Amino acid sequence: MFSLHLYLNTLTAQLRGLHHLGLLPKEAFTNGAWNKNSWLHSRVFGALVQAVHRPLLAHVEVCWSRNFHPDLCIVDPNEHVQAIIEYESTNSSDERLFGKDIWHFEEAILSKAPGSDDPPPWWVLISTLPTCRVKNWSWYAWNTSLDYPPASKD
Repeated sequence: MFSLHLYLNTLTAQLRGLHHLGLLPKEAFTNGAWNKNSWLHSRVFGALVQAVHRPLLAHVEVCWSRNFHPDLCIVDPNEHVQAIIEYESTNSSDERLFGKDIWHFEEAILSKAPGSDDPPPWWVLISTLPTCRVKNWSWYAWNTSLDYPPASKD
């Protein structure tokens, strides 16, 4: 059975291990330039997969629906999806979370789990929202809605 507490503790250990080795510096989370070629997303993505404990399996970018390919589905030995994990790196951790991502995430999951009539018990959306000044994080052009106006990030 999937344990969110165990998963998040293991993920934290994976991320700290990468940081300790110098492979995931603090700057990766505060400098948008680090997201060039998806370096940040791919490193965190690897940690997301490595944090899954057996007998559970990590299914990467499952085609849930035409418009939804979650980063990670955690599946039990009976092929039941126990959790969906979606990571938003620095290029998408902004107002889009509220104006676009959360409702899309919920709508897609509720549409129907592949091979099941029930939605998975855990839906996890992990965002990169630092509590300090950032640089090279100027993704404003996407937002034409006044519902969630762009916040200053630099």
